[in-house]
Amino acid sequence: MPESIPVYCLPGFFIFTDKEFLGGLQLGRDIGISLWLPTPAKSHQKKEIKMELAPDKFKLFLPLPVTLITTVDAAGVHNGAPYGCVMPILRPLNLIAIASALPRDTLKNIRETKEFVVNVLGSPDFRKAMSCARSFPADVNEMEMAEMETTPAKTVAPLRMKNALGWIEAVLEQEVTGEDYVLTIGRVKHAEVNDLYWDGEKLLEDPLVMLAPNFRTLGGKFAGREELAEFMPGIINKPS
Repeated sequence: MPESIPVYCLPGFFIFTDKEFLGGLQLGRDIGISLWLPTPAKSHQKKEIKMELAPDKFKLFLPLPVTLITTVDAAGVHNGAPYGCVMPILRPLNLIAIASALPRDTLKNIRETKEFVVNVLGSPDFRKAMSCARSFPADVNEMEMAEMETTPAKTVAPLRMKNALGWIEAVLEQEVTGEDYVLTIGRVKHAEVNDLYWDGEKLLEDPLVMLAPNFRTLGGKFAGREELAEFMPGIINKPS
């Protein structure tokens, strides 16, 4: 192999040397992205590019939603925790799944009371929601510690985050348990967009996503339903 110099890069961001860190991770060893460039003195050498990731680092290019899951335990203590591993289960169904590590107060509360709220985040109160990730005793309400405004939910006991873009209220349907994770599947009882961020046709505030290592808004429209309907007839219908 030609003489080369190793650098490490994150697509769309910066190039790092092997002594620099990103979020406490040494990129070459922990994130596993490598880019080999020829040494400047030997321009005739062929450039070899490798963008292979460690298997658990696919989140570097797969965006995750940014939510706050709110729950309440059997004693009535409310809890809020940021979650990114949240997904609907097929568009026609009123099912939503969240993935949780073990152990978690959120998971314990859902098991006790069978209810939770997915608060979908935009920029309003984003930092307050993220501060709920700090470690608190189980009998402490993280949302109170963050000085976050809350409101009652419509169909379940856990509170809503007042300045969320929208709320998904759900009851426990079933669990899928692994060695070091639990998939909690909820049946949605109520879904609502926050009137503060809705003009009757569209959201006025973009939802946030996490594309490691940054949080981003969703950005502009790329393609509309009417465009996709042209080459996916029978699968996607044109708007009426």
